[in-house]
Amino acid sequence: MHFKYLNFILEGAPEAGFIHFNYMDVEHFLEKLNRYTTIEAKNMYEGVKPPLKLTKFLLRLLKEFITRFFKNNGYNDAFYGFSLSILMLAYHTSSFLKYQIMKKYSSNNPREKILVEYNNIAKKIRDEYNS
Repeated sequence: MHFKYLNFILEGAPEAGFIHFNYMDVEHFLEKLNRYTTIEAKNMYEGVKPPLKLTKFLLRLLKEFITRFFKNNGYNDAFYGFSLSILMLAYHTSSFLKYQIMKKYSSNNPREKILVEYNNIAKKIRDEYNS
């Protein structure tokens, strides 16, 4: 896998510059994706960052892919460049979907409400089966 990095040189203090590796491998990328998309979704839910309307969101996905794959020359990395472009679409889609779920359950941590709902569905199915 090709490593992507950012090289920072601080103006007036080049000795303080550093190289930042965004991720080590796909697993690391996906771990960060999950963590960061939850933060983004909570920011949208809590009004820190306003969510996009669906049309603007879809346009953002298109722009993201075009920018990463074509403008930033992701095609030079062949399959890796294409894959990273797609993973970034998954990143934005995940944060938007997590926000939608938070909104649906009126909670920035909806898992407990979802588990209650799932348990109620399971109980209903068991009751129907046993009657």
